[in-house]
Amino acid sequence: MSKIVVDSEKRITQPYKGTSHTGVDIGWRKNEDENILYAHSQGIVKTIVDGLVTVIGSTGMKSYGNYIDVEHVRGNDVNIVRIAHIRKNTFKVKVGDIVDSSTQLALMGESGNVSGRHAHIEVFKNGVRVDPAEYLTKDFPTETNVEEKKHVLKLPATATSWRIYPLNKKPVVGNECGKLLPSKFGGLTYDILRYSQNDVAVINTRDFGEVQIYVAKSTSAIIE
Repeated sequence: MSKIVVDSEKRITQPYKGTSHTGVDIGWRKNEDENILYAHSQGIVKTIVDGLVTVIGSTGMKSYGNYIDVEHVRGNDVNIVRIAHIRKNTFKVKVGDIVDSSTQLALMGESGNVSGRHAHIEVFKNGVRVDPAEYLTKDFPTETNVEEKKHVLKLPATATSWRIYPLNKKPVVGNECGKLLPSKFGGLTYDILRYSQNDVAVINTRDFGEVQIYVAKSTSAIIE
């Protein structure tokens, strides 16, 4: 989630307490490099709020101050990581960016309802807030590693071409890195390695390496 929590969970200064404290707090460090906030793992930036300062006593969403939500899809689960109280004007990403654990998001700060600089981290699993502590130093479980099985993607021979996208860009028209040609080969089959977002799978191709590909039900993709 942030390099300051990789070494030891003892750096949690305030634990999750349900409705009375809806996340965990990570304390500010004297070494400024340790206050850089990184993405938890591969995901996509869904929300950024910036430009706010400290407002003691603020409530609701304003109490978060500046914050970022990153969506991490694992199998059928949608996980949202929210990091709040971020320092004003320090965001290094924008909404729609695809990030991973090496991506710098912003700097720890003291915006919103705070009495000192720190990061407040929350995790939502399928819309339900959970204790973030166990996810500070490990990834979210995937359907693959929970059930020890792989999903297979089949692109039918009736499909002339299928757009694919690089991992470091949003999978939208204009960001393609190539096309697969299922009809040319009588159909194509790939193992799904993971999902980068809803209906977007990551596969490993011979010519393009690991790429993103749309597999929504509205397409002719078959997932087994």
